[in-house]
Amino acid sequence: MSSLSPSSSSPSNLSSDDDCWPPEVLDPTCGLCRFYFGPGDYMVHYNSEARSPQGISIDRYDVSNLDIDKFGNRFFHKGCVEALAWGPINSGTELEGVYKVAGCASGYLQPPKSTVIHRHRWVRRSIVQDLQLALRGRLPLEIYDHIAGYCTRERATQIIRDARPEHTTLVKNLRGLFFDGESPLWMHHVEIEGSRYVQSLSNSQIFYDDTLLLPAGHKTSESFNIYFAEDYRGIRQIIATKSDEPPSIDREAGLHWVICCRHQKAPFYFQWKNDGVKLRGFDVTKTENNRPDWNRRRWAVFSRHLDSFPQPPKIYDGHLQTLSYYNAVQAVDWNSPGVCGYYFYIPDGHIRGIVTLKAKDPPTAHIDEFDQHGCCGIYVPIDSDERVSELCVRSGKSFFYRGDSADEHALILRTSKGRSHVLGDDTGFAWPDDDRTGLKKFTYTSVATLPEKGQVRMFYSGNRHKGWTCFEVATPLDMWLGLEPVTTLTREITVSLPAPDPYNVSIRYGMSTSAPLEGVKSFRACRPWEPGWGRFEWEKEKEVVGLLLSYTDGSQRSVGQVRPDSLEDTVEVRSDKIWLTGSVGVFTTQEDTNASRDPSSDRVCVDKPIDIDREGYEYLEVPLTGRLVWQFTHYRCAVAHIDSNEAYDDDEIGMALAHGTVNIIRDQGKFTTL
Repeated sequence: MSSLSPSSSSPSNLSSDDDCWPPEVLDPTCGLCRFYFGPGDYMVHYNSEARSPQGISIDRYDVSNLDIDKFGNRFFHKGCVEALAWGPINSGTELEGVYKVAGCASGYLQPPKSTVIHRHRWVRRSIVQDLQLALRGRLPLEIYDHIAGYCTRERATQIIRDARPEHTTLVKNLRGLFFDGESPLWMHHVEIEGSRYVQSLSNSQIFYDDTLLLPAGHKTSESFNIYFAEDYRGIRQIIATKSDEPPSIDREAGLHWVICCRHQKAPFYFQWKNDGVKLRGFDVTKTENNRPDWNRRRWAVFSRHLDSFPQPPKIYDGHLQTLSYYNAVQAVDWNSPGVCGYYFYIPDGHIRGIVTLKAKDPPTAHIDEFDQHGCCGIYVPIDSDERVSELCVRSGKSFFYRGDSADEHALILRTSKGRSHVLGDDTGFAWPDDDRTGLKKFTYTSVATLPEKGQVRMFYSGNRHKGWTCFEVATPLDMWLGLEPVTTLTREITVSLPAPDPYNVSIRYGMSTSAPLEGVKSFRACRPWEPGWGRFEWEKEKEVVGLLLSYTDGSQRSVGQVRPDSLEDTVEVRSDKIWLTGSVGVFTTQEDTNASRDPSSDRVCVDKPIDIDREGYEYLEVPLTGRLVWQFTHYRCAVAHIDSNEAYDDDEIGMALAHGTVNIIRDQGKFTTL
């Protein structure tokens, strides 16, 4: 048995209680043009107490050296600030106003990567067209395009500058409009970089491209269903319809929908917020005095039956509740045709996103789903003859050094081949590090048993403290076609377990993955997929954070953090061993498991390293027998090799069934709060 000690990213004195929280980050995009910073960029930060922007000039892009407490998290390209061309900026009011128009008022949310790519192309193309017009096409197209490549940031800033009215202080932050059914309701629009946004509403048509939202002459007995769509910049569309069917919506990158009201009879009141250019919030209330709900649930996709679909619980996470990608209601189709794996975002011990991978997916198929900085995750490969058969929640009491305890939950995915994949914390959270004796009680509650054929749609959402799941109810047509319904909440298993085996280096709130080494024919190493934002970053970006193993029977398994878009090329195994390399002091014995040192592994070799005497490094020889266990958090990881003669059961639910007490509970048939 060999092991790798926990490794931590800077700073090295992180307490164990901090391991489950994502890092404090700087915005990775400019607050004006909203394009990503890059090497060689010069950034400025506006100090509200000064009379002009304060320069943060850097030779290379290394924001980890900046003091976030001193400067905050908003930075701008120097050229973008100069492109505002409003003369000296002597207060933060104007810059703050442009910042809110350019992007989300909540600075933590960034535009999807595909949106940034599309914006860059649109802005660049608009510059080319202007140059062609100004020079009357005298130069080749390639020259115009080359020139445009140097001006995209400034042009994007100028577009936002020109969209703002001259006197923004005259624009109210909150407006409203009464609808009694007798007067029509029109929407006015503004175009920003080729996308239309709702600018305001009124009872009359002002511009030729205004859109009629509600015509005049409605009876008071008629009811309406009202929805709106928004992206990170504002409200793109409002729909009012009498039909009870959910609207046909576009699943555009970063576009979320909101249900304002269902079966609302006139008269009622429209209320909205704006940033001086476009709507930022929208709601429908019965009277002007009713308080609008700006934080209604966002939906990436609607259920087919909205009236009978159970509503998700409210979100109580402060600033995280507004237009958060993870807080929006998402959908995953379990066991859809061609699926080869699922990737689960678990940044804080709770599922925040699920990506369905298919063998025929192009490389950029999930560019936006993978573009979530600073998030831990687990990749679960699925064999061609394997299905997800059951979802279960494991509950237990966590241990705190001050003697308190709290409930901890983890979702477990079980497949038709009897494998259990824990999508959350390892059971080690229930024991203190210095005393792993005694038994602890855990409860396994079945969330759903999936049918043996066909696919099933599950809706889910999660915030920092609580998750929620609900399955689409099968229709009579589905039944007639032979699709079986989902069975929900059928059993509860209570079992007392010993602490995890002592070989497994303890990491508080850590996730644990493992895979057999027998039959491994090749592997792909996974490297960090994000730059070092803010205070916490990968100590070395060349660090290996996980492995995707391929076997002689065609199956795959993953250990550590494996993200399918960050894998290196396949390496064929040429012997019965592999070697992991790391800094001196990384590899430890069982007696030294409390060590906390530099990043774990920077290389995986299929041949014995020839530079075995390389100064500052050492090597761990791993025979391809037994199992490889890889435990990790966002900041730390620990790797251990288990000898083949040590028993290991990767079916945690099966183990609980064999040793625990089973109680049959009533089928709720609706939803589950995790």
